[in-house]
Amino acid sequence: DEIDTIRAAVARGLPVRLTAWCRMTSQDLDAAVESGVPAVNLSLPASDMQLAAKLGLDQAGALRLIERMVGRAVASGFFVAVGCEDASRAERDHLARVIETAARAGASRVRLADTVGVLDPFSTFELVTQLAAQSPVDLEFHAHN
Repeated sequence: DEIDTIRAAVARGLPVRLTAWCRMTSQDLDAAVESGVPAVNLSLPASDMQLAAKLGLDQAGALRLIERMVGRAVASGFFVAVGCEDASRAERDHLARVIETAARAGASRVRLADTVGVLDPFSTFELVTQLAAQSPVDLEFHAHN
């Protein structure tokens, strides 16, 4: 069983922060709680296209989901990171609101993902620099080519 395997890894007491990569759902967060990991990465789409196609949400709905699920994860004692799938095709203002909402709800980090590999090094630098200048939390970047 996957949760038993993760529990066994946690029980080894390794000098690492084991993190469960979760969809931003109650079911995934409950599984992370059961596994005993100290950290979660709650992931959801950031682009309008993927928000609508995968979750049937608009930007406002995504922000409400982030607020609710990050708050719940923090209340469960987790170190919380929020993963923004398809951030490279999301509106920058929306990304800034995602970062602000995640931080306000208690997240410590936000990951921006170029899920479909549309950014080049220069546009990546521009995106991350612009968002980092106003971000109250650490940012990380995940790229594809």
